[in-house]
Amino acid sequence: MSVENVKYVTLSYVWGSANEDDQSGGDPSPDPLSLPSILPRTIEDTITVTLKLGYRYLWVDKYCIDQSNPQQFKEEIKRMDLIYRDSVLTIVDATGADPHGGLPGVRQGSRSPYQPSITLKGIELVSTMRRPEWDIKISPWNTRAWTYQESLLSLKKLVFTPEQLYFQCRAGMYCKE
Repeated sequence: MSVENVKYVTLSYVWGSANEDDQSGGDPSPDPLSLPSILPRTIEDTITVTLKLGYRYLWVDKYCIDQSNPQQFKEEIKRMDLIYRDSVLTIVDATGADPHGGLPGVRQGSRSPYQPSITLKGIELVSTMRRPEWDIKISPWNTRAWTYQESLLSLKKLVFTPEQLYFQCRAGMYCKE
């Protein structure tokens, strides 16, 4: 099987601060190309979503680019347009400022959508959910240059926000709830 024919999913998320590296509790791997023994929740949840969607491969920059090899890092950065454009889908974590919070809605009890309601004269009135653009606009993910680039390069995105899950493509944005 050639690499060109492999269908894979990419992840766009906020790494967190540079000095926090892996607070996931696992021992850092001595081999820069192997995964730590315990992954951050966002990575674990993204693996779960990738598999449930029927895909075998997930590309995560932190683990797929050897961060200790400056030459490889430079070469891979030049290919970011191809990596994100050619993926079947980019999963976006538009919730956290680091990879430890997970993707809302993947784990039981990990999402509690706020939808205000009021009862007047026995009739319950429920507001609509916030517009997707607002959740994304106020997210830490939307403040980073790298994630902005990943968003522009991705043809299809599955965006996780605190309240909802959105699918976004060139034709528009659609919400799950």
